[in-house]
Amino acid sequence: MSIHQSPLEPVDIVNGKTDFMTRLKLQPGTTAKRALDMFLGPPELRQHSEGVWRLFEVLETPPVERPLSDDEDVLQVKSNWPRGLFGCRFEAREVGPDSVGRANRALSGVLFKRGGSHKTWKRRFFTLQNSELMYYAKYPRADRPVDPLGVWPCDGGLVYSLRTMKKNSPAQFGFCIKPITAPMWPVEPKEKILEFFDNTCRFICVDNETVRADWMASIVFSQRRGDKANVAPSVIPPISSASVLANQGDDSGDEYEEIEKTHAAAESSKTALAAKKIVEPPALARDPRTWDSTEVLQWLKEKDLQEFRDKFYASGFVGSQLLTITSEPFKSKGFSEAQCRKLAAALEELHTTVAAITEEEDESNQSTYMSMGKIPASSGSGSG
Repeated sequence: MSIHQSPLEPVDIVNGKTDFMTRLKLQPGTTAKRALDMFLGPPELRQHSEGVWRLFEVLETPPVERPLSDDEDVLQVKSNWPRGLFGCRFEAREVGPDSVGRANRALSGVLFKRGGSHKTWKRRFFTLQNSELMYYAKYPRADRPVDPLGVWPCDGGLVYSLRTMKKNSPAQFGFCIKPITAPMWPVEPKEKILEFFDNTCRFICVDNETVRADWMASIVFSQRRGDKANVAPSVIPPISSASVLANQGDDSGDEYEEIEKTHAAAESSKTALAAKKIVEPPALARDPRTWDSTEVLQWLKEKDLQEFRDKFYASGFVGSQLLTITSEPFKSKGFSEAQCRKLAAALEELHTTVAAITEEEDESNQSTYMSMGKIPASSGSGSG
């Protein structure tokens, strides 16, 4: 009797350091930890690590990202991506201890929240208790209890950091809680997805990355401690410095054992970068017409054009397409004149290179004809 095996599905993972993309073939049920191990290779080859490797889900529309938990099903996550749009991807990143958050079961502090109806930002005092975010107009004192202005349930939601913030945002570092819906995102067009995102998520922003990381880690930790069927799986990042706005609780329980171990490993390897041998990507082929999309990203990096990376990735550009585009359309997509001029100069270099290669090929073909005695008749020769 033959045993039926589920078909393998291709999944692309981008290396956050090199921008190289690796294609894995995964079975249904493959966890993020297993996929990351397949991507990185044997542990002994990555022991000199500056931080902790995480697998991130990165969306272009809407512009959000989050680290996956070790036990999340990678193909299930992929199946929830917005349909018909490019730019959704997985990225493997080495996360340093200073850019992640400290998970706390009782966290409080001043944050900016965005309203649901009027979409205005207001400064509020927040507390996190039992997977609920409660916010107040003023600091609640023990001798003067007050009811919260509102309560945001966190169970059954995904916690995303915002990759971009709108101009009217009072702070630069934002995150949101996305409720679990079916489907997770509507089908295209892009405007419909962004409208859905804008109207269904709970938005918060803060003044620095450390504070954001602390709150995101704490919300995720409170979800996992809830042990409820509707809790969305996510990741508990390794611990870093405490949030400057947080009032820390007494967290002496053994639930923190694994987090503390992860943080200790990250801290102990903090100085390993100097001794680490960084493997450089192979040199690009001279002919850009042969480049795949990964090599196009490498070209952007070598030309110091990283700001165009997301747009190029979302469009799936390969080398031959670079010869058909100009910098003009990017001017209307938020790029400055200086950035577009720099891109135009780099594209012009590619045209010059291809022209030189074509000329060399023509000369080589002519030499081949001559060596074979098959010299094309000149236009002025006649027959005897």
